[in-house]
Amino acid sequence: MGAPPISNPVMLVLGDSVAWGQGLEDYNKFYQLVFGQLSPRYPGMLPPVMRAHSGAVIGRGINQSWPAWPGEIPASGPTIFDQVNQYADPSPVRVILMDGGINDVNVRVILNPVTQSADLENLIKQHCHDDMVALLQAVAAKFTHPECKIIVFGYYPILAENAADASIALLLNALGVPNGDLVVRGVAGISDPRDLAVQFWQQSDLNLKAAVDDVGDKRITFVASTFQAQNALFESDPLLWGLGFGLTPEDEVADQRREPCVDLVHQWFDCQTCIRASVGHPNASGAIKYAEAIMTAFP
Repeated sequence: MGAPPISNPVMLVLGDSVAWGQGLEDYNKFYQLVFGQLSPRYPGMLPPVMRAHSGAVIGRGINQSWPAWPGEIPASGPTIFDQVNQYADPSPVRVILMDGGINDVNVRVILNPVTQSADLENLIKQHCHDDMVALLQAVAAKFTHPECKIIVFGYYPILAENAADASIALLLNALGVPNGDLVVRGVAGISDPRDLAVQFWQQSDLNLKAAVDDVGDKRITFVASTFQAQNALFESDPLLWGLGFGLTPEDEVADQRREPCVDLVHQWFDCQTCIRASVGHPNASGAIKYAEAIMTAFP
């Protein structure tokens, strides 16, 4: 006989700023959109339990304590391993939405013109495959119910081929990525951040899917974001938060984020990056696209 049904199944969200829904009001975040569609399938399902937060790394091998910052404020920890290990009651969890890897690779590396393609490829494999395999093994070992569905979702292109050099330089400045001036000056021998961004998007998807396949648990499914190049920043149909006049953030919670950034992030440059933390993250239309992709895993 199978286990008796539970009265209040749980949806759990693990991961980084994409899973958290950087820059979005709660009702626009894609996990809430997914929850709304799944609730009829899971009678009595409780509101989603959020453990993801901005800046989180997978953190394989990291063991330290972290401050309890708001989820909108970038911080490397609690790591995604911490999010799993510190979760108290796995038994009622029936749906897990999760991601991870981009912060371990580091956006300031992904978009840096001095990053070499081969080095980026190695980092993507290390974090989006090797570390993700270890993380998924930990998730599968903790959340053991046979009906617990685990969805690993992929990333998207932050930049693509049509972004202007000047726009890229402004973006890199806002994200705290060094060497943006090299793009505008056309310095020979540098990498094009547009190519690096597309490389991360495509190779991270391949490695995350391979990690899911290698773990071999049929409860785990990889879902690509379904974003395309035209959905990147500065493209024809962007689905990401950009920047306004004076590098001001355009997202829905920018005003709410500013005060804790100033209070908690004491290095001036990091504080400015925190204030603009939404740039390059899915906007409300992007969140709908994520939700649509994730729902394909629930036929």
